[in-house]
Amino acid sequence: MTKLKKPEFRPNDFVVYPAHGVGKIISIEEQQIAGIQLELFVISFEKDKMTLRVPTHKAIDIGMRSTPATFCRLPRSSATCTAPTTSASSPIPSVSSTKPPWNA
Repeated sequence: MTKLKKPEFRPNDFVVYPAHGVGKIISIEEQQIAGIQLELFVISFEKDKMTLRVPTHKAIDIGMRSTPATFCRLPRSSATCTAPTTSASSPIPSVSSTKPPWNA
């Protein structure tokens, strides 16, 4: 019997959970559910004010994947996101528009 490789997620990593978007792994804990001992990722989704527990052995099967911290969409006050850096050889073009914003 082959043992599946456990995902390499750690506390404070940002992950994408398909049904809820970007969340932050707060901790990894063990819990007994229905008589079975499970290891769980505890993931916080600040936008929805929700905490989700995902069995570590099911994380990849459900589509959970890591995301670079530069991609996170959590408020800066609760996350350690950093803006991507650019070099002189690859400047970000400025975008200007004379149209009002869609919600104006």
